[in-house]
Amino acid sequence: MSTNFGELAVSDRKVLVVEDDDDMREVLDAYMTLCGFSEVRAAANGQEAWEIFREFGPHLVITDLNMPVMSGYELISLIRGQDQEVAIIVISGWIKEDFLPILEPYRVEATLFKPFKMQVMKEVIARLYPAGDADA
Repeated sequence: MSTNFGELAVSDRKVLVVEDDDDMREVLDAYMTLCGFSEVRAAANGQEAWEIFREFGPHLVITDLNMPVMSGYELISLIRGQDQEVAIIVISGWIKEDFLPILEPYRVEATLFKPFKMQVMKEVIARLYPAGDADA
């Protein structure tokens, strides 16, 4: 895994990782730390994520869609009801593209299909927070 994260402007950004698979959640959590985010929090389902989101105020949410308790769809809907600016990246094991139109009204920045390479995640984050970006 590459550790050259210099092109990411995330040192003052917070990220929330939402994934019900323990191993995947741990990998994403560790990777976001390597990317240089100032704070990384993780949740195992949408309900837990919503509680964290409201008190944590992340700049980026990376969420699975199919989870117990509360789905990623429900979580994204709640987030957009409160915050139109937070960036959202969807990760999904579903290889069906017919669910993508459902996400359109929620302004999702990217959808990555599992399994994906972490380099692809890094490229998406680099598009959102490029080095030298005055707003980062």
